This record gives sequence, structure tokens and C-alpha cells, in this order.
Amino acid sequence: MALPTFVTVMAPEGRQTPVHHEDGVEPGGGQLVVTGDRVRRVRWSQTTMRSRMRGDLILCNMDGTPVDSVELAAAPPDFPGEGRIANALAKKGDK
Repeated sequence: MALPTFVTVMAPEGRQTPVHHEDGVEPGGGQLVVTGDRVRRVRWSQTTMRSRMRGDLILCNMDGTPVDSVELAAAPPDFPGEGRIANALAKKGDK
């Protein structure tokens, strides 16, 4: 089975984990910071793997339940919220 391109993650409770700009950005292009209160989509990369091994990121499914495998953490292509937020920011900039 092929590894996914993107996975869903959270940070441990009470922690904030900045993500490398090649692995994920906030809508609008700002630095993505993963926290323990929101599921985020990041690219599965060497940097993400190291963050997971250090305990800075936790693989999870869409409802935030931790999972043990990368395959179970695969992020859907239409990850909720990201497109809507990016579109809203783009429209706001057009005004």
C-alpha cells in the first residue's frame, strides 16, 4: 500500500508545534502551528515523521482520535475548512 501524501495530525495537549512551510501553511500563506484542539492536514514528509517521532505531532483521524498508522491518518483531498477559509480570504482581498 502506498503512503498518503497528506495526513491529519494534532499536537499533544498544551503544546504548539510549528510546521515547515513545505508541509503545511495557514490559509493565506501564514505559518501553520498545530495545537491539541484542532485537527490539521500536513504533508507526510521526513520533517513530519521526525516531529511525530519527537512527540511533537500525533497522527489522528478526522475526529481527533489518535491512530497508530499513517494509512489511518490519511487526509481526504477535500479536507474540511481549508478551502472555505482560503476562498474567504481571497474574496476579502478582492474588495
